[in-house]
Amino acid sequence: MRHGGQVHLLYQCFSSWGQESKIIVVPHSHNDPGWLRTFEGYYHLQTSKVLNYMVEKMTVYKNMTFIWSEISFFALWWESAHPTKRKAVQRLLAEGRLEITTGGWVMTDEATSHIYGMLDQLIEGNN
Repeated sequence: MRHGGQVHLLYQCFSSWGQESKIIVVPHSHNDPGWLRTFEGYYHLQTSKVLNYMVEKMTVYKNMTFIWSEISFFALWWESAHPTKRKAVQRLLAEGRLEITTGGWVMTDEATSHIYGMLDQLIEGNN
């Protein structure tokens, strides 16, 4: 549901016992570093915009949170980010509103990954 330019991602539902509960959807964007385009192609056409908009919107909407997984893209974005955006990201991380999940170089394909491939990309992303 859109309201005033903000997407509301909190839904109310009822359990089978009739008690009200809430479902919270955490915004997340998965970005493959190479699938149909090159790493650079994805970065310039999509990923840099996702990260820029994330900082912009989270600075305005103080109740938003976001998670990010692919350190390969984040590292490239960080290199070219304006110092004010870097400070905003550091503040979002300190506030717990931006969370780096896993911290791997890429997000693994959980359906077909081999343990050694998963470990390699985690080591690379955490270096």
